[in-house]
Amino acid sequence: MNKLIITGLLALGFATWSFAELIENGDFADGVAYWKMGPSGHYGNPDPKFQVVEGALEVTKLHSAHSSYLTISQAVNIRKGKRYKLSYEVKGVGKGEYGVSIFHPSKGRHHTMKKKLPGPSWTLVEAEFEGSYDTDEKWFKKVRSGTRKNELHKGVRTTRDEKLGDIKKLKRADPASRSTLLFGVGSLDSSIAIRNVSIVELK
Repeated sequence: MNKLIITGLLALGFATWSFAELIENGDFADGVAYWKMGPSGHYGNPDPKFQVVEGALEVTKLHSAHSSYLTISQAVNIRKGKRYKLSYEVKGVGKGEYGVSIFHPSKGRHHTMKKKLPGPSWTLVEAEFEGSYDTDEKWFKKVRSGTRKNELHKGVRTTRDEKLGDIKKLKRADPASRSTLLFGVGSLDSSIAIRNVSIVELK
């Protein structure tokens, strides 16, 4: 009888692990911890405004430039050949498209798509994809450690923890081993809000 109970608990544990969440603080309960965001020097003025409101990350005062000039991102540990499900809720008004990618620019993409703003009501977006390469776990752990205390700085970008500087010391022999979930919102006018961001591994 005890063996049956133990076996059942182990099976439940493995099932839970199979659906383990890859995103930290996807509901923004801890502000912008683990997230990196902010405009590049090419975005131009005026600066956008980031804020966390009722479990959602809101970006306002947007003006159209280029999607990569204003990003919201987090490192994720993707494994080659594994199947994943990405999901999030979004709302926003204005013109233009935003991009969603899980990728490293030197290697290619696990997944990418472009979306139009859905309007003022929350809309669920879901997509399944397969990992194209293994994420370097040493790099991943360094980034997770270095971003866990991120906070908003003047409502424009996240500050970086001092530990993030250690990432530069990692070998760059395999630049394809870094995987990042990235929302590119620099092509939008007006505003966008995102909440309940999730990536889970499927059986």
